[in-house]
Amino acid sequence: LRLVYGNGYRPEVISPAFTVDVTAPEADVAVNFEAFSPQSGSLRNQVTMTQTSSSEDIWIGRLSDSEGENVKEWTWIETAGERLVWDGRDSEGRLVPDGMYSYQLIAEDKAGNVGTSTPVSVRVDTTAVDASLTASLDVFGPTGNGVKDTVDFFISSKTDAPVSNWSLVVENRAGEAIRRWNGTGEPNDRISWNGRTDGGTRAVDGGYTASLTLNYVKGDVAAASAGEVILDTEPPRIE
Repeated sequence: LRLVYGNGYRPEVISPAFTVDVTAPEADVAVNFEAFSPQSGSLRNQVTMTQTSSSEDIWIGRLSDSEGENVKEWTWIETAGERLVWDGRDSEGRLVPDGMYSYQLIAEDKAGNVGTSTPVSVRVDTTAVDASLTASLDVFGPTGNGVKDTVDFFISSKTDAPVSNWSLVVENRAGEAIRRWNGTGEPNDRISWNGRTDGGTRAVDGGYTASLTLNYVKGDVAAASAGEVILDTEPPRIE
């Protein structure tokens, strides 16, 4: 600061050094699963947030429900932890209700600039899963005569939870898998078997059992089996 008086006196004062800071704190968060089931037996009973951040005094990780209510918070000094594992519990250790939850990092620097990460969302789903598998025939004979040449397996997931992937396996009485189907997303409600193996050859006569496995997006698994189906290509004998 410099002043000029009429008598020619020009006093000058220099302020202490200061820093101009208009840069807000920066952070980024990614979550490994979009849905999980925080209960025993689930293949996805927790989620992991991967975090990067600028260096600040304090970072706060805030978890909120679909109404914006605070569910749980975590704090770090200087930088946010690289990995944060959430087990589906709130700040009091109780399992949260099913629903959508969002998480983000928040920090305010010494200049008052506030920075937040883009929120990531995850769905908690603990609803029970179940599946059923039934066969259209107890006995079939894939001889090519147009009569009972195929058997249909009817599939039902019995839940609205989305399926990640599935498999249907036909095994002989020795437990050997001779025919497999698999896919992603919801399976068709009907799969037909013409008595052929994965290699295209005709399976030998005998008893076969089909087993279904549904892997859900949230990590739960449902399994079901159909009753034994007899493959019989031998014509009746008249003596």
